[in-house]
Amino acid sequence: MAETRPPGWEPLTASGAPPGWEPAAPPSPPDTHGVIPGAILDTLGLTKRPGAVPLTGAPGTKTPLGVALNPQTPLEHLARLAIVAPALGAVGALAGTGATAAGLPAVLTGAAPIAARIAASGALGAGSAAASGESALWGGILDAAVAGLTEGVVAGLPRLRVPFTNIGIKAQAEPVRASRAALEHATRAPGEALERIAARLPKGKWLMVPSLSGQKLTVEDAVKQLSGTMGPQYQQARGEIISELSRLDIQRVTGPKPWAGALFRKWTTPERFVAPESGTGRLALAALRASQNPAVRAAADAAMTAPVGSPAVPVGLPLAILGGQAAYNRLPAWMQP
Repeated sequence: MAETRPPGWEPLTASGAPPGWEPAAPPSPPDTHGVIPGAILDTLGLTKRPGAVPLTGAPGTKTPLGVALNPQTPLEHLARLAIVAPALGAVGALAGTGATAAGLPAVLTGAAPIAARIAASGALGAGSAAASGESALWGGILDAAVAGLTEGVVAGLPRLRVPFTNIGIKAQAEPVRASRAALEHATRAPGEALERIAARLPKGKWLMVPSLSGQKLTVEDAVKQLSGTMGPQYQQARGEIISELSRLDIQRVTGPKPWAGALFRKWTTPERFVAPESGTGRLALAALRASQNPAVRAAADAAMTAPVGSPAVPVGLPLAILGGQAAYNRLPAWMQP
């Protein structure tokens, strides 16, 4: 005779529990951290409390540090650059200030910001690797190596040759730099010269400089206007001012020569003009100044150490390999194995 069972009846499991039954989760341990210490520990990722979001972000969440250490999308890479570049620049500036305050030699003072940016890039690389579950030591070494090569490439930029020419960037930029420096000196020199001889001159409006004004001028106004003139007008106005300064120099009666006009002639330039500049020269000068700008170097370090791929490697790693090979090839034969 077949066994009859009531509707919905099911046999017990081997453990004696009804089907679908699961044991209750063990109770959470009591929270002994307190509110503020617990929040700090949560942020540092040192607790396992439900809902805790560390600085690098819990799974499925994004935080600024998490984006800086492990960017995924192009927008996140841009955000990382905006975060990391100023940080590297600040580290370099702080190192330079500290080296100067410590009275280190000029060579070490100049090298301190570079070394600090390289070290900070390595530390950031170690953090990126750790956040991705990879070797922090290897990640730090890779990023420090790439940052060091990037610093070297940027520093060596002035030695490169301008495309389609046989002239280096530094040499191409030199005429533009020199002409601008000369113009700046010609602009600044009259005011500096006046400061040295002002005590020998009478006060008030007594200068006659027809090329600048039909009325008498104070010496301060005349010198200020002179600094804004160019070409023949500058030459004529300078000559008129020199004549007036010598004519009314107090030492003309009470003191020895040279008179104020002669000193003004000696301490100012005979010409003030804007020299023509080539487009190539302007670009070369901009590149030269960029290579010497700490902010540009920090941005280059940040860009070249951006982690890409899985496992993550610095985006500038291929450049590091090529640069290392080039450096090896330049070693003397006795230093190569």
